[in-house]
Order: sequence, then C-alpha cells, then structure tokens
Amino acid sequence: SFGAVFVSIIETIVLIIQYFKRLSKASPGNCCLGCFLSCIQCCLVCCEAILDYINKYAFVYVGIWGYSYLWAGKQVVTLFAHHGFVVVGADFFIDFVFFMNSFIIGLVSAGFGILLVEIGPNSWDEHTTSPKLVAALVSGIAGLFIGTIVFSVVDGANKSVMVLFSENPHVLEITHPDEFKRLSASWSLLGQDIKAGEDSTDDSADQNDA
Repeated sequence: SFGAVFVSIIETIVLIIQYFKRLSKASPGNCCLGCFLSCIQCCLVCCEAILDYINKYAFVYVGIWGYSYLWAGKQVVTLFAHHGFVVVGADFFIDFVFFMNSFIIGLVSAGFGILLVEIGPNSWDEHTTSPKLVAALVSGIAGLFIGTIVFSVVDGANKSVMVLFSENPHVLEITHPDEFKRLSASWSLLGQDIKAGEDSTDDSADQNDA
C-alpha cells in the first residue's frame, strides 16, 4: 500500500543519513555536517512516527468503507481536525492500559515459570545454574509478547469504534441505545459535538463517482 511505501522511503533516507553521519565522524572538521545530518534524521524519524500513527487510522477507513489510501488519509486528517485531542488522548490512555495488562500477564507468566521449576522433576534444571531466573525470564517475555499481540487486536477494534462513532454515531443509537447514551454523554463532557444523522458512506459514493 501507499502507506507502507511512504514509511519505507523515509526509513531508507534515514539509513542513508546514518551512513553519511558515520563518514562525517570519521573525517575531522565535519562536526557541522554531522550536526546538520542529525537534525534532518530527527525530523525524518518524527515524520515516520506520525505517518505510522496516521496509517493505523487510514487502514481502518480502507477496511470499513473500501476507500483508497489517499482518500482515507484525507478522512484521517478531517478526523484529527475535529476530534484530534480526544483521539490522541484516548489512544494514550488505552495504550497505557494495554501495556500494564501485558506487563501483568508477563509477571503472572514468570510466576508460573518459577512454579513449574519448583514442582517439576529435578531433571528439568540439573544443567542450569539459575533455573528459576531462566524460567522467569523466558516465561515472562513469552507472556508479555503474547499479551502485546492480543491487545494489539483489541487496539485495532478500539480505533474502529472511534472512527465509526465519529463518522456516524446515530447508527449506534439504533443498534445499542444504552451504549450510545453512555458514550455520547462522555463525548459531550469532552466538548465534542455529536454529528447529525448523516451517513459517511455518502462520501464513499462521491469518491466512487469521482
């Protein structure tokens, strides 16, 4: 997709800049050039992070309505223009919650690993100097990795809900009125206006006509 191409181009430019930075360090008297390249690299890394973040929402539009990537990018810009603080704030809070949950899963997995060493046969740890430490590290990292994968799926679902509610919240009012009341109340507390009953698929139809 275009999103992956853009990110790949930026990553390639960053690698090229890193190569020239190493050359400038090897040659005396090029400190100004090295500083200039570092500034460019920093800007490109920031652009890469922003584009990667935008891609996550652009792919939501592509997956739900079948937009092209460029049109989906335009919709994401509109989404951030109207609800940017809410979207970013919600993502920050949810990412923190998911990280803590994954961390807890890693700790519990590490505890299970230590427990297996305690109750398992001696043959399991006869060739290891610190079996409990090894079991805790392996089990903890595995649990953290699995938790991260699972919650990444939930994170994608959360972004889909955010997009759908911001585009046409009244569909939720028809299908799940109680959830709509709670969500719209929270939405209003954040100073966000509920859209009138309009269907965002009209934009898709306009795009297809174009």
